[in-house]
Order: sequence, then C-alpha cells, then structure tokens
Amino acid sequence: MHQAPIWPVARPTEEVPLITVAELASIGARLPTNKAPGPDGVPDIILKRIISKKPELILDTLNRCLLQGHFPKPWKEATLVLLPKGKKPLELPSSYRPICLINTIGKLLERVIKKRLEAHLEETSGISDRQFGFVKGRSTIDAIEKAMEVVNKAGTGPHYKRELCAMVCLDVANAFNSAPWANIEDALVKKEVPEYLVCILRSYLSERAILYGDTTRRAVTSGVPQGSVLGPILWIVMYDDLLRIAMPGNIRGMSSSSLIAFAEDVAMVATWRTTALLEESMNPSLDAVARWMAKTGLTLSVSKTEAIMLTTKRGYTQPRR
Repeated sequence: MHQAPIWPVARPTEEVPLITVAELASIGARLPTNKAPGPDGVPDIILKRIISKKPELILDTLNRCLLQGHFPKPWKEATLVLLPKGKKPLELPSSYRPICLINTIGKLLERVIKKRLEAHLEETSGISDRQFGFVKGRSTIDAIEKAMEVVNKAGTGPHYKRELCAMVCLDVANAFNSAPWANIEDALVKKEVPEYLVCILRSYLSERAILYGDTTRRAVTSGVPQGSVLGPILWIVMYDDLLRIAMPGNIRGMSSSSLIAFAEDVAMVATWRTTALLEESMNPSLDAVARWMAKTGLTLSVSKTEAIMLTTKRGYTQPRR
C-alpha cells in the first residue's frame, strides 16, 4: 500500500479567480436530484434550493476554499455502499459492486475545479489526442476508428504488399485505486496547471477516508476517489505521460502514436511485413510501457493482457506464445 505523502500546507501566491453567482447557479442547475446523499445526509435538492434562493451562503465558503487552497476534510470522506451485481450469488464478495457516496457540497467544489482544469487542458492541448476516455467530444467509437485506420492501411493494396497488424490490449491491475497522489500532482505541475488549482488539488488528495458499517473509518492513501467528480480527469492527467513516451527504435508503426487509450485501458497497434519483425519491434516497446507503469506505481496484469493479429494476408506465421 502506498504511504500517504506529507505535504506542507501551501496557499496560492497568484491571484485566484473567484467563483461567481452565475458560475455557481450554472453548476447547481446541473446537480442531479436522484442521487443518494453522502455522509452528511444532505440531499442534492436541498443544496439546489439554497443556491437558487441564498447562493451567498455557499458561495463564500467555496471561495474561501479556493483562496486558502484547502479542501475541507469532511468533504473528503465517502460512505461505502455495496450493490449486488444482477443475479450473482450473494455469498460471494465478487457479486457486489462498491459505490462511494460523497457529500454534495464537496462535489459542488469539485465541479468548479473540474471545469477550470478542463478549460486549461483544452487551451494547452494538455491531453493527448490518443486518449478517448473521459474527454469531452471523444468516445469509444472514436477509439475504434483510430485503431481501424492502422488496420485498414495495413490491409490495402496488392496482397504481396499488405502488412500484418498486431494489437496488444493491456490491463492495469486495480488501476484507479493505485494512482499515487504525488504522481498526479507532478503531472498537474508538468502541464502548468494554475497554482491555485494545484494547491487545492493537493489538499483534495490528502487525508481521504472511506466510512462503512456504523463506526468503521479507513484511511485512503492513493488512487483517484471512486464516485467523485474529479477522479476521471485526474486519472487521465496522470496517465497522459504514457501516451507521450518515446518508444525504442525507429520502426514505422512503433511511435508513441501507436498507443490508443480509453481511460485506463490502452492498446498498442503496430504493422510490419512478418510476424518476426512485429515481435522484434513490439517487444521493446511493451517493455518501455511496463517500465513506465512500474515507475508510476502501476502494475500491468499479465494474465489479462490480450494480443490479436488483424490482417487480410492469406498466409502468415503465427506469433510465438
């Protein structure tokens, strides 16, 4: 288990753009009304009404959080609820899906931060165009089409000129729960995210806890918070560096652009004339990905890694197992 990093309390030194009434009203209007409340028991509908009638009651608190770079500790606690998965045997732990319920007022602040972080990343092209998960305007269909571009190019032309195309789908073990907080902060700084956002996100990623049962409280020391607003975008910020690593060698099809990601799932796609050359080119690149994962504190699940050959060639040698 990762040890929780101990960061000094730091307030932003730059000017902080405060949340406006209009910004809060826009976020409040999009709050769902059918979600279960977090540990404080306050339902979404109550906050929606406060925002519509007396927004200053909430606005002042949220702005103080931004100014001080502080995410309040009670807002970093989540109630763990286990939901049965369909008709699976109830006596098996794997038959339940864990859901974390977070206080709605904390999610209000998360939405403010997320909106501003997204704006910065869009302005700076901070997320690779090879990431298709959790990115506005991108979908699984886009990811499939990107992979098919490589496949179709390899399979066009006369048969003697067609190439083999290999795809290796990689699985990260316990991905979202394993992301080290220090690495997320490093990625935010590397992408030149405004200092005030880095400060409050540093606070957000500290002293987190899960509550379950009547009195049990368990500290969380790594990972992007499940059930949170910010979790997905923080993941792709940290994961983005993987899509930009330099692949070994200078073989066509093996640049970093041959990695295609949807959230934590990543596929490596490459083409070459023979299976021997495919293996020779892909194996060092797979090693580079594995080294990045290890350096980042993530673990590849070898048993869940899948490889497939995609080709229109009439005959070829099967890759070695």
